[in-house]
Amino acid sequence: MLPRALGNFSASIEAFSVSFCGIKGIVPNEIGNMSNLIKLRIGGNELTGTIPDTLGQLTKVQMLRLNDNNIQGSIHVNLCNLVNLYRLDLGNNHLFRQLPTCLGNITSLRKLNLSYNSLTFTIPSTLWNNKKIQIMDLSYNLFNGSLAPEIGSMKAIRELYLSRNQFS
Repeated sequence: MLPRALGNFSASIEAFSVSFCGIKGIVPNEIGNMSNLIKLRIGGNELTGTIPDTLGQLTKVQMLRLNDNNIQGSIHVNLCNLVNLYRLDLGNNHLFRQLPTCLGNITSLRKLNLSYNSLTFTIPSTLWNNKKIQIMDLSYNLFNGSLAPEIGSMKAIRELYLSRNQFS
């Protein structure tokens, strides 16, 4: 279990990684107190619950990896506060509902992995209009509708994975 005392690191810690350690439990809200955190890697564990809203307080974070867990719920709009976010990896969880449209407005975002979830509705046009995303994996979800014409606006894209969705 991730202890709530992680929040006591406060301003002293810049990177925290406990990937693939078999950790169970939830991501504690106190993790949002780690105000100077740049890299957070807690993927590959057995974490459950939802993504804490307090992660939106980590405004210096550049890498956020919560992939390969059992996290449920939606992607909260507070993640859009992460204006320095370079890499967001929430793949292989149990996330559902639609993506917040503001996610595509994070201009620092280069790598986005939301694969193997149950995300629905259409992909927000703001993602297609983000001219800096280089790698985007939205495969194995429940996205529907047609691919928007704005897909051609992705000038920096090198890898784009959209398979196993329900596009028309």
